[in-house]
Amino acid sequence: MRFPARHRLIIGALALLLLASLAANVILYPLASRSLYSEGDRPLIERTIALAAAGSTSRADEIRSETFPIVVNTGGGRCVELRDRNASGHYGACYDRHGRLIEESGSVVN
Repeated sequence: MRFPARHRLIIGALALLLLASLAANVILYPLASRSLYSEGDRPLIERTIALAAAGSTSRADEIRSETFPIVVNTGGGRCVELRDRNASGHYGACYDRHGRLIEESGSVVN
């Protein structure tokens, strides 16, 4: 059975779209599911969690379970942001190249 040219064109376009979406998933999924920090940043993350716990009524393990860390490298050091999984609060701390605290911001919601 031979399909008309128009049907072959539509089937070809749909097959190309399917292949493009599969390629995008293979390439982009590992990038989207990776951690938002490197393991070398773990000491700064733990220090930021301790600072957040000291400034709130939450314990460090509660903050650890209710937030996820994002580390941003800046020209002068690193900033760690603890984002609440419920999008109801955050806590951030920036450190210079030597690990000294430069700035704190936000709050972890209890």
